[in-house]
Amino acid sequence: MSGKTLFNFIDKLFIKIRENMHITRFLIFNFIFFTFLYSDNPLVMLSPAGDAKNPGRTLDKGYERGVTLQIAEKLKEKIIDIYGARCLLTRSPGEVVSHLQNASFANRIFSNRVGFYLSIHVYHEEDIKPKLAIYRLVYNSMVDFASHNFSKFSFLTLYEAHFINIYKTKSFAEKMAEILTNEEHGQKFDFYGINGIPFKPLLGIIVPALAIEIGIKEEEQWRGLINPIVESMKFLLSF
Repeated sequence: MSGKTLFNFIDKLFIKIRENMHITRFLIFNFIFFTFLYSDNPLVMLSPAGDAKNPGRTLDKGYERGVTLQIAEKLKEKIIDIYGARCLLTRSPGEVVSHLQNASFANRIFSNRVGFYLSIHVYHEEDIKPKLAIYRLVYNSMVDFASHNFSKFSFLTLYEAHFINIYKTKSFAEKMAEILTNEEHGQKFDFYGINGIPFKPLLGIIVPALAIEIGIKEEEQWRGLINPIVESMKFLLSF
């Protein structure tokens, strides 16, 4: 059985587990399973905004939660094919997952291994040309980017977790922006830059974590942004 076939089998297994398993036991299972089976390869975690209880923002014909899940599934497919990385979604249809559950999940899965966390958001845009922006968690640039001496035994609050990899996160954002701002992509969408703000979906996550927000007038326009986003993640090749 090839690596890709095995991964597809595991992915289907996880879907079945999600349908029949309490979320806490599911998180523990995922942690143990990935630790032993995929300990050598980098991991990308994709977090589509919204869930079964929170539909998110209203779009042209539906809600944010449906489109973000479609985007995450397509990104996952491309990331596996192009970069050979493992890729995991934080939720499936019908599931309710809070931001802090995602953070806890990410910190367990990424413990002692390299990886990248991407939160995905979509809103309705009046302009026909799509928009795209990158967000990273920053409360106070003077404090956040100051030198911090943490040991593996240090206790970190939710508001300090991002300090650990803040410079790597900044580097990943800049590498994504470098590709997203090229002339070819500029004809397809407007890039609104890198924004450092107190962004709740990234709270408490230790691994390098970014968010992308896509503005589209018509729901199917997201498909045209998949390749540029995947291309902007070339830094995965250096893991």
